Amino acid sequence: ELPTAPSILSLIQTIKELNARPSNDPDPDDDDDDDDDDDN
Repeated sequence: ELPTAPSILSLIQTIKELNARPSNDPDPDDDDDDDDDDDN
């Protein structure tokens, strides 16, 4: 069966809320450092 519209909207809302939160992962900082190293 296909999921119902309310469940889809609920999932979308949950994803939006997760994306709105600031990331605590160190990966973005590491990527920035790698980019700086590549520029040098």
